[in-house]
Order: sequence, then C-alpha cells, then structure tokens
Amino acid sequence: MKIQIKHLQTKPDDEREIISFNSISNLEQYGIEYERVINTPYNTTPPKEHCRRPDHISPNNQPGEFTPGSGIGYLTGGHYGCFQSHTNVLRNLSEEYDYTVIFEADSYIEIDSQKLSELIKEFCKIMEKDNVYYLSLANNLSHSKEQVHDLLLKTKNEFFTHAYIVRNKDKSWWVKQFKEMGWDGYDIWLNLVFEKDPQNRYTTKEEYVTQIEGISLIDGEYKTWEDGRLITPPTEKPILIISSGRRINYLKDTIEGLSKHTPNLDNTFKKVWILDDRSSVGERVLIEEIMTKYFGDKYQSIYFNSNEPYAFVDKFNMIRKLSNKNDIVFFLEDDWVLNKPFNFQHHTDILRKSNWTSISFTDPLWLQDKSYNEYIIKKDYWKNPFPNPYKHPLEWFDNSSRCRWVSGAMNHYTNNPNLSKGEIYHKAEFKNIKNFEWEFAEAIQGNHVFHQDCYFNHIGKESLINQL
Repeated sequence: MKIQIKHLQTKPDDEREIISFNSISNLEQYGIEYERVINTPYNTTPPKEHCRRPDHISPNNQPGEFTPGSGIGYLTGGHYGCFQSHTNVLRNLSEEYDYTVIFEADSYIEIDSQKLSELIKEFCKIMEKDNVYYLSLANNLSHSKEQVHDLLLKTKNEFFTHAYIVRNKDKSWWVKQFKEMGWDGYDIWLNLVFEKDPQNRYTTKEEYVTQIEGISLIDGEYKTWEDGRLITPPTEKPILIISSGRRINYLKDTIEGLSKHTPNLDNTFKKVWILDDRSSVGERVLIEEIMTKYFGDKYQSIYFNSNEPYAFVDKFNMIRKLSNKNDIVFFLEDDWVLNKPFNFQHHTDILRKSNWTSISFTDPLWLQDKSYNEYIIKKDYWKNPFPNPYKHPLEWFDNSSRCRWVSGAMNHYTNNPNLSKGEIYHKAEFKNIKNFEWEFAEAIQGNHVFHQDCYFNHIGKESLINQL
C-alpha cells in the first residue's frame, strides 16, 4: 500500500502556512510520501464558463450574500482558486500510489504524527474494504452520521475539506463528476456530487486535524475554529492601558511598534489610557504629541507625581478604576516593542471564551525545555508551569534567533504585555512594595497562559524598580 500527501498551499512564507508545513510534513518520516503543492492565489473575478451558478459570481470579486438573509454567498476568485487547487489533484491522481491524503494550507495535526500515520494506514484499509470514496480526518460536521466503525462515521454531507483521503483508483469517477457538474464552492460541490452519484463517504469521530486561525483567502475574514465550528467573535473591543515613566524614547519605540503592525490602531481598542509616573514637563508634552499622533483624541492621560518609594504601584491599582469586571484589558509597559502583526481582537475573543484569566505574549515555547511541551494548550498557547520555572527573554539578538534570558516562577500572572480579564484587577490590590507583582499573583490565584510565539521584544536595559 503506497500513500502520498498533497499539501495545498498558497503563501509558503506566511507564518500560518509555515506552521502547517512543519506539522503535516512530519508524516513523511513514517512512510507517507509528502509533496508541498504551491498554488497562486486567484485574485481576479472567476470565469462564468462551466460554473454551476454563474449568476452568483460576485460583480466586484468581493464576498457576501447573494440575497441578504438567504445564506447563499457570492462566488469569488477565492472560491474558484480553492476549487481548482483541490480538483487539480483529483484530476491527476497517479496510478503509482494507492491513496492520496489532501491537506489544505492551514491544516494542523492535533495528535502525535506517528499515531496519525498509523491511523491513516488503517483507514485506507477500511476504505478498500467498505468501498469508501472520501474519508475526512476532522470529525466533519454533517446533517446525518451513522457509526460504522469504532473510529469512523458514515455521512451524507460534510462541510470542511481541510484534511481528507481519496483512493487513486477512483480517478475516472472524479473526472466524470467534473464533466457533469460545473464548479462551485468546493464543499458545496462535493455535497452535490455525492448526492447526485451516491458513494460511501466517511469521517473520523475525533478531530485529528484542525485548522489554524488566520485570514481566509476566500472571504478575507479572520477565522477561528473550535470543535469543528467557526467561532463568531463578539464585537466588544479590549481596553489598552499603557504604563510609562521617564523613558520617552522607549515609549516612542513602543507606540511606533504598535502602529507598524496594527492596521487601524486608533480603532482597535474601546478605550486607551496612558498612566505616567513622574516624567518631566517636557517629556509629558512629548507624550501628548506621540499619543495624539497615533490615537487622535481617543485616549486619556493620568499623571502620577509622588516620590515616595513604590508610589508608582498606584498606577496598577488605577486599572481597577478604569475597567469593569467584564472588560478585557491589554496592559503594555513602555519598553516592549511589537515585532510582527498581531490581532488584538482575535486573542481577546479567545480569552473571553476561555476559563483563563490572562494571556501573555513574550515567552515562546521553543525557548523552554522540550519537556514543557506537556503544557501545550490547543495549538497556540501553553500553560504557566507554576510552581515550575520558565525561561523569560530579557534581550534579543540576531533577528530574534537568540536571546539573553532569566529563569523564574510566577503564580499565574505577569505585568509583561498581556490580555487580562478585568475581573482580576477587582480581586486584590497591588501593594506598594518591591515584590508587588508577586504578591498580587498570589492573591488572585489566576489561570495564566502564554502564547507559544513571542510577539513583543523587551528593549528596556534597566529596571526602574532596581533604581529605587
């Protein structure tokens, strides 16, 4: 039995597609041949020729409903490009192989790669025995499911096409379908084909392969998947609270980093506050100029002037007064620079729907010991290992490939760039002491996770706390 993989990608240098490549290509070491197929995105209006519903082609190549409220969408170049990428594989199934596994650009394996390779081989045997033409690896949604094996269900229709197996010997059947039915959205086309010419179609009971969050090439929307379902994000935006103090150059770099990687920065947050500790009059003038340049009149400033030891901690207690319990707060100190595009709303929605209290974005998983893979949550986050320590980057070198780091433990909280539920700031007060962050963490007993990537680089050379 010879099995091949066709991994359909369009932007191989895109972070999401790199993650997918690293995941799917792992199967090659277990006897399944891998090929990365790079397709050029179809960005123009698609052809009406051989289209099943040419009247539904979008006149401006933009997605949307053909008739508002109908649920029937316009067809765009993205739909046509997706259809072509899948069907080109099916039209050219080679007799050299017995089975082909097709993965889309955003596919991600959720279980051990060796285990999935063993399952794929077992599923191929079942496909032959049961005469199955199509087998999804993603617990595909369907209007009808019938259990046929311990791990498999028989379906009448399916909605996702990001990971599935076909038999190469069925090539002529697929070619026949292309001749008899015009192109459409690929998932719609498949359902119509299997309705017109019924053949066995299975899906796995478990979601072995998921989709990585990101912007869809078909409709341009940022999509997140959970349990095989598209999550519709709430419209509530996060609050941005910036902490500054006598480091105007750092602040300038920090705000410029936000602007560089955040489209429509002035419309990203529900409210924007800057809390400043003892900057000079001249520096405060510059602060107002910087904030006005990037946020217009959509921000407010609060200045703290006390010279008492640890009086600056009052800034942190101010957060409680500026946010409600149901708000999501993005807290950013003035010496952290955003290093790549970052979707604040997406991570806000993830946090809001979770039982986590905060997500931070400075401590990459790859920097930790390999044993820390046990703390992975979903595919993008990892759990604070407290009471075990973790490695925290202090300074980056060589285009962020190396860093100087320190190891420490913190009880499920951090003041490093993070999104937090407003409720934590209402649970306890920050004490005016050197270990105020640690004491607050102990008081709130939170549930803190890290993103697996590092989005913010630390640029501060000296801690203001250590200067007291």
